[in-house]
Amino acid sequence: MSIFNLFMILFIPIGTYFLNYFRKRMSPYSKAQRVSYFILSISMGAGPFIYLRSIESEGGLGSALAVILVGVSFFWFSIVGGREATQN
Repeated sequence: MSIFNLFMILFIPIGTYFLNYFRKRMSPYSKAQRVSYFILSISMGAGPFIYLRSIESEGGLGSALAVILVGVSFFWFSIVGGREATQN
């Protein structure tokens, strides 16, 4: 198991926690916070995919576990990021 796989195993739950924490703290009237939340959720999902395609093993796909974890994060953070901010 590579360091990237370990990072992804920790990144998905910890990233979800921090994304949900940021969403709960957002003001429903602040457009800047909503835009930054959208950009953050997109980058959290696309970042590992870009890394896997461009950096790891010279553009190769890497291990099967890495591909599965990147696919999970690619769809998971778009689902989590698409949620509306909760009202307090």
